[in-house]
Amino acid sequence: MNKFKKLAALAVIAVLSAALLAPTCGGGNDGEDGLSINARAFIAAVNVLPEPEALTLVYENAVADADGLFGALTAKDKSEPEVIVARDKLIPLKNRIAALKQAAAAELSAEAQAFIAAVDALPLLAAVAVGDEQKVSDAKNLYSAIIAEADKQAEVVINALNRVNALLDKIEELKNEPPVGGGQIADMTSRQIVDYLYANASISKDTQYFYFFSTQEVKDSCANFLGIAGVPIADACAHESMMGVGDYSLVVVRLEAGANAAQWKTSIDDNLKVNKWICTSAEYKRIERIGNVIMAVLATKADADKLATAFLALG
Repeated sequence: MNKFKKLAALAVIAVLSAALLAPTCGGGNDGEDGLSINARAFIAAVNVLPEPEALTLVYENAVADADGLFGALTAKDKSEPEVIVARDKLIPLKNRIAALKQAAAAELSAEAQAFIAAVDALPLLAAVAVGDEQKVSDAKNLYSAIIAEADKQAEVVINALNRVNALLDKIEELKNEPPVGGGQIADMTSRQIVDYLYANASISKDTQYFYFFSTQEVKDSCANFLGIAGVPIADACAHESMMGVGDYSLVVVRLEAGANAAQWKTSIDDNLKVNKWICTSAEYKRIERIGNVIMAVLATKADADKLATAFLALG
């Protein structure tokens, strides 16, 4: 391993180690400081980075990984004061890396520049999905067009190659990830999960006059049920009032194989609103995930927590 590869690897390891060593309390719940595990991981990843004036391209992928951690945060996490401080620290680091990359790439061949540009256009590690495999592979193929050995040894090219390899490794992990989180939920349809939740959660809401909505109906009105369009749904069941009385909704979806379930959970959490109905609003929102199965609840806090507890017991 040449010195640039070794230094780059050490930089990324430092960021990941800081994230993993951040104090945790299990799952995605808040710790004693009120911050989620993901928020604390982002803060830790930023805090191990040097000040802008000391930053070099060795830290390029570490900065990108920290940026990816921020992108995966919920809206609530992003509004936390400690997260805002870390975000504000990250911005000049990103600008410094961009300037260093631009200067370094200007000295390289057109082939090397094309490879770097293709890698820069790829999703960040936290957001990559199986569906991105072809464009990631296409970007890596551009590396073989670089002829000059000096170009291949350039730090900015090595960083791009390390990043594209990390993306391909992540895609393989997603492809090999079990479709659900194991346990009883593996053999259940979304409707069976909803029936199980009602049988075990003992909620106070009288849902006898509510309606069940099928997979196709949830797909057709995805933005209404989940707050965002385009969710890659394989199977779904929703239960709420058809007449728009509002203040209660339970939706369970199983995502298509290879979908980035963690990212979709975050997107749903960011976009689904408790006041999605006209003239009424639910008290509380709770979004939970087991593997590629996501549960979204709008209800009273007591009922949402009961449903979430019953759901998580299936994992």
